[in-house]
Amino acid sequence: MIPHTQLIDYFENLAAQHKDINHQAGTHRNNAFLYGDVEMLLEDISGTNSSGYIMMLEAGSGRLDGPDEVNLYDNTDVAFVICKSVKEGDRAAQRITEESCKEIGLQIMKRVQRDRNNQEPEWLMDFDLNNVSYQRV
Repeated sequence: MIPHTQLIDYFENLAAQHKDINHQAGTHRNNAFLYGDVEMLLEDISGTNSSGYIMMLEAGSGRLDGPDEVNLYDNTDVAFVICKSVKEGDRAAQRITEESCKEIGLQIMKRVQRDRNNQEPEWLMDFDLNNVSYQRV
């Protein structure tokens, strides 16, 4: 079972460590990590002057699995979005930004896979890259 706060902290740390996101936790200088319902978060940031990349972590859902009360597993689903504001109607900037966001997402997933292979944090051991999908936002 993944402690929810540890999951949020883990992804916030990934946002802080990524050079293009450069989230600075605890400051207002570059608050580039948001947590909650992605659709609501997208509405909240639309029209802002944010010029950098933002990582949004969707509130986790999941399923319970297991043959009995002793062997009960909590399978948590996680979704994140990498986004950046672009001028409306600027198709060239939109295409470039979409590709950049996809690349940043891929780099984040590579880091998750590396952490899983290093068994740190331990709860990441159940991560399965084969269950990962992505879509354009």
